Amino acid sequence: MDTASAGVTFVTTLRRLLAGKREASWGFPRAGVGMDELDRLALLGERLAELAPMHPEFAPEQSEPASRAASEEALADRVRDVLAAHDAAPVHLRWPRPTS
Repeated sequence: MDTASAGVTFVTTLRRLLAGKREASWGFPRAGVGMDELDRLALLGERLAELAPMHPEFAPEQSEPASRAASEEALADRVRDVLAAHDAAPVHLRWPRPTS
């Protein structure tokens, strides 16, 4: 999400699209997402990638359906914890969780 006001975003986006200039100028900030936000997201991506080997899709022949569901739920919980720890957007499931 762009953290600048709507007016600033409008001007910097037009400047980027029409003139190809992304740098800060005329008192306006750099167009697009800031480097601090990109660095934060890169770190978040690394933390999420560290969870990937734990996911059952990487070893489907070793997972039974029941254990796979439990493993997927555990992975979802770990992902939510990582997202919360890195001040990411909240995650809300749109489907009902299976009851066991």
